[in-house]
Amino acid sequence: MMALTSDRTPTTFERAAEQMLRDLNEATELLAASKVVPPQVEALVDRFDSLLCARNPEAGLASVDPYLAEGLLGGAVVCLKALRQKDATRARRDLRLGLEQVRQALRDVVDEHPVRADEHPKDLVRWLVDVVSLPQGEIARAFGVAPRTLQRWLSESDPSAPTGADETRVRILARLVGHLRHSFTGPGTFRWLERPHPLLADRAPLSLLEDEARYPELVHLAARARSMVAT
Repeated sequence: MMALTSDRTPTTFERAAEQMLRDLNEATELLAASKVVPPQVEALVDRFDSLLCARNPEAGLASVDPYLAEGLLGGAVVCLKALRQKDATRARRDLRLGLEQVRQALRDVVDEHPVRADEHPKDLVRWLVDVVSLPQGEIARAFGVAPRTLQRWLSESDPSAPTGADETRVRILARLVGHLRHSFTGPGTFRWLERPHPLLADRAPLSLLEDEARYPELVHLAARARSMVAT
């Protein structure tokens, strides 16, 4: 039986996202195994307004990427509309599509946990170096700093950490790699960042990191790369 998440809006949405994702995974399995909409699934969808902070998304989803928040709420609308369908076959089909949209958005929210806004920048640097498994010189070039600077950031005995523009660059790289690591090897994530992308006018994502206005677009493309290979 699904352990439905509490009605109480969490202080940060990410704290409830893992449980919600488990609920959605179970709901998807229940629906796939049934010819009608199971009561447990209908009950979960009926509570989407609370679980997805629909009454106050600016506060409840404030820490979630806007494109992910749109995916969550858009998928919820599809689900709720599906429950109003009189045709059981169509209702089940549309509900599966809506649940999958919500599930994928929740999955991406959960997977961004290592790169939360409150994560210390030194920890992000260490996480990135561990995930991409590349020579430090290559990683330093992506950060736009000297290898010695990267070594200081990695050192536990040195208090040096990325600040200002350096920290911003580290955080966006961590978010991009956080998505790409599900589709590519560690080194492959950086190859994606270095290759010209057709949806970026054949510019490499790495070349756009100086423009913070392009960050949502880059994050969306990285998440899309994962979804295109997801099973």
